[in-house]
Parts: sequence; C-alpha cells; structure tokens
Amino acid sequence: MARLDLYRDGRWVKSLPLGERTYLVGRDPACDLVLSDTLVSRRHFQLMWQGTEYMLKDLDTGNGTLVNGVREFSKIMRVASTLQVGAEMMLFDPEADGDETPDGDELPEWALSIVDEDDDSLPVTAHVAPAELHRMQAKVRARQRPHLVVRSGGGSTLDIHPLDIHPLDTKVTPIGFGPVRISLGSSPKGREQVLAKATKLDDGTVRIKAKGLFGKFEHGGKSKKDVTLKSGGQVVIAGATLEYHAGLEGGDGS
Repeated sequence: MARLDLYRDGRWVKSLPLGERTYLVGRDPACDLVLSDTLVSRRHFQLMWQGTEYMLKDLDTGNGTLVNGVREFSKIMRVASTLQVGAEMMLFDPEADGDETPDGDELPEWALSIVDEDDDSLPVTAHVAPAELHRMQAKVRARQRPHLVVRSGGGSTLDIHPLDIHPLDTKVTPIGFGPVRISLGSSPKGREQVLAKATKLDDGTVRIKAKGLFGKFEHGGKSKKDVTLKSGGQVVIAGATLEYHAGLEGGDGS
C-alpha cells in the first residue's frame, strides 16, 4: 500500500510498511519508526491515514520536519517524497509494496537529483546536502505561502537553510526561544519564552507585536513595540533578523 524507508549515510537501514492507521515517528522507543538523532523529538511527526491518502503532521517540534527540503507543519502526502529530521533521512513512497524492501541499499536516483519543477512526470525530489536544492525549495516557499525568514547575517534570502523558513500557516504565530513556532534558539530548562507574535492581516501584511509591557524589538534602526510589515520588511528580535515575504497568496506579485 505504502512504505516509509529510513536511510543513514545514504544507505538503507529499515522499512516501515504503512497501512490504514496512524503512525508515529520519533526517538521514543514506543514509536512505530524510532530515530536516533538528537535533533529529533521523542514524538516528532505522525503519518495519518485519511481514507484515500496520508497526512503528515509535525507535532509542534522545535526543529520541524522537512518535506522535500521545505519545513512543513502539516502536508498531504500524495507523491514520493523525502522526509528529513536533523540528520535522519526517510523516503515516503505511496505506491510501494509494503511487504517488500527497496531495490538495493542505496538512495534511489530520484532522491539524489534535482529535476525541473514543471516536469509532472517525475517524483518531487530532495536531498540532504546540495545548496542548490535548498535555494530552489526556498524560492518555491517564497512564491507560494506567506512566511518569515530568520537569519543572523547578511546575504540573499535564498542563501539560507530551509529550516530558517517559517510559513505563517496560522493566524497568530509566536516568536521566541524554546518550543515556540518560530524559535530563535534554546531557552533555560527548555521552557517556552515568547518575545513577540506575528499576526497575518487580510491585506497581505503581517503585524509584529512585542510581548509584555517592556517588550521591544528593532525596526528601521529604532526600538519598536508594534509594527506592520509589507513583503520584504524586516525586524530584529534578540539579535536575529526576521524578514517577511507575502508569497503569491499574499499578493506581492513575485
């Protein structure tokens, strides 16, 4: 019916046949597929059968789940895709025979190459390493959905790692340290520390508001508590630059 294959260092490790139920992936020994990388949460993501297809749901993790190189919180899994959590690499194949193992123990060619985005005859592809793929996926994200890019230095927005691209898939998105939706780093004892919130507005802009009476951030070289950003606008929170991009759905026309 379908299969999830785990690879390490480009070599097949194990397969998880998928049936008509929900599967849990993470470091917890009770998970259906147990991963070992320290960036993986104990309960990291679920693959849920929805009658005709699977839905991937990231379980509000700090490091996220990359689907074909793009960080996702929930996604319908219709085609063969790569899944990446930390250094763990998995291949999801909705057409695979769950009772069989892959042909050979190396990553298949489709998971190692970058293909034309407009070629619908080939599977969506991704790979852990190539910078070219990261740029391509970041560009796809920028065109399609409103998001904030988090970066600590200069350079092009397309030169960042996919994990630094944060889709604004909810009306209000918290920003801060620890296990928050847009995490700028770890927090003492792993507790949630919200510094600001991003609210999507109907006109395609986003409102950034600092939390608390004394909360502040930097915008245009000045200290601010509340600001509305158009696509391309930036704020600096706790030393990190957050740049807003509306994407096609936000109407920036890029």
